[in-house]
Amino acid sequence: MLQRLKTRILVIDDDPAVGVYLMRLLEETGRYSVEAEADSLIAMATARVFHPDLLFVDVFMPGRGGFELAEELRAEPRLRHCPIIFFTGKPIVGPPPGASEGAAPMVYLAKGVSGDEIVELVARLLPEPQG
Repeated sequence: MLQRLKTRILVIDDDPAVGVYLMRLLEETGRYSVEAEADSLIAMATARVFHPDLLFVDVFMPGRGGFELAEELRAEPRLRHCPIIFFTGKPIVGPPPGASEGAAPMVYLAKGVSGDEIVELVARLLPEPQG
């Protein structure tokens, strides 16, 4: 019997509590394998090893901000088609930088939304895993 492969999600946020929260929330669905990275400066290395299918990226982080990191992620051939959810606690107006250029969606999600809203958005952005 073939085991279904879980979709991989990488959370990049300088607040480790956010990573733990999203990891628990999404892994409880049974559909996702979630890793979290709190250091934006080593996030690319983590993404290259983990091969995520979707990324949560904090917009405002020390070292390298979320938009700069997203630009770098989009330049990586194995990552350019991953949807990016910019998870932010500060209001932002307008589309994410580079949103019209990439093949995969780039959307904002405000910190503080319900867990159900997060799970619903992730399900809309990702196809069901095949296996």
